Amino acid sequence: MDMAAPFVHEFTYQAMCQDLLPIHNGTQYRYKFQSSAGTYEDQVATLSDADEIWVKLRHLHMQDAIEMLKADFAAFMEENAGFTGRAGQGSVNDMKDMLANLPQFKEMREKFSLHLNMAPECMDKYQNMHLEDVAKVEQACATGKTPDGKTPKGIVEDMVPLIADRNFSSRDKIRIMALYIMYRQGIPDEDKRRLFEHARLTMHEQDAINALALLGVRLRRTSADKDLKVMKQKPEDDDYELSRFHPLVKTMLDDHIANKLDPIQFPYVRNAPGPSTPMASPAPTPTTTSLRSARPGWTAKPSQKSAVPKEAKGRLIVFVIGGMTYSEMREAYVMGQKKNKEIYIGSSHIITPNQFIDDLKQLPHQGIGSKALPNGLEYQERSYQEAYELKYWTRDPPPRPRPQPVPQQPRPASSALAPPAASPATSSLSGKSSHSYDGRGEKEKKKKRHFFGF
Repeated sequence: MDMAAPFVHEFTYQAMCQDLLPIHNGTQYRYKFQSSAGTYEDQVATLSDADEIWVKLRHLHMQDAIEMLKADFAAFMEENAGFTGRAGQGSVNDMKDMLANLPQFKEMREKFSLHLNMAPECMDKYQNMHLEDVAKVEQACATGKTPDGKTPKGIVEDMVPLIADRNFSSRDKIRIMALYIMYRQGIPDEDKRRLFEHARLTMHEQDAINALALLGVRLRRTSADKDLKVMKQKPEDDDYELSRFHPLVKTMLDDHIANKLDPIQFPYVRNAPGPSTPMASPAPTPTTTSLRSARPGWTAKPSQKSAVPKEAKGRLIVFVIGGMTYSEMREAYVMGQKKNKEIYIGSSHIITPNQFIDDLKQLPHQGIGSKALPNGLEYQERSYQEAYELKYWTRDPPPRPRPQPVPQQPRPASSALAPPAASPATSSLSGKSSHSYDGRGEKEKKKKRHFFGF
């Protein structure tokens, strides 16, 4: 299971737009459209295969997509509008101003306007969210290598200032911390608690990281634990420094085409085929020229891609259980173009990083409230508040029982014919009754009455 792919920031056009922009249901995007009169109007565009510009740019790196968008716009202006020399040489905003003066090409004007709004908005968020610093830590954790091909050192020193910064969103902090825990194959509980304190995560946000244990990720590691065996990806010579990570589906497809896929991890559902030659010629030995480039970000230009084989070698169908990412879709497309094969990839649904984090928060609640399973794994009607209280609400202890009164001993029953009991003040030796008259009491009363001479 590839648990790193949903967390890594992908800087290809489609994946970056779906990650950073408010695209509804993965297809509907609202933006400001500049009319020929110079006014701005709200426009809702649909991202689909009917848009040839979207199909052409969606799997390219953002830097390559912007350059190709400029080139296509310059060619369109020269062919249809008669602009020469200035088309494609200015910035994206200059191209938007030129596009507003073409009312006769409404359809192409709307398509170009859509992408001339999406690409700059992605780049603005890239700058404002400081994604270059975030991506450096993510790539080191996801690949286990530095741009120079060495083992990364000082990841904690680079990560802690990022997660402690209040300007970073909690979702980006969760993505960095999850990749770091997977890179270390688990950390002590005390280290995880300190990371939570640095990041100031709420209990609900901490559930997103703790829920990774339910998906097979080792969160807690002791000195007695050994390293787990993982599939290692192969570096390529055409990678940008901030896009060195490739999902494991690429390694799986590459091994399958070369007939090197492990039959234990990927067993046959039918009888295994006989021995055959590899499906494609071996790729040349990768070099580390671009990986050793000291230039930050995606400014480094990729080298020439390897030649595409001419003959087709069959068809592959890949199904990802539990949702697939846009980066995995791109790898299937690129691999099909590179190997000249028909590769179809599908899943139960497509996930974005934000949606994946929201689903992880609901996983301890049996998935209730998630987008994939709104009713959860338990097929019963239960509101989100009820599921939340089921996990977090602690019932008050019952009140202490009141002490029972001491039972009084019953008095002995007295007979109606029995003589009255003697007064305790009267001695049995006096021989007088308690009702006997004594003259001394009357004399004392008289003395008190005449005390003041009355």
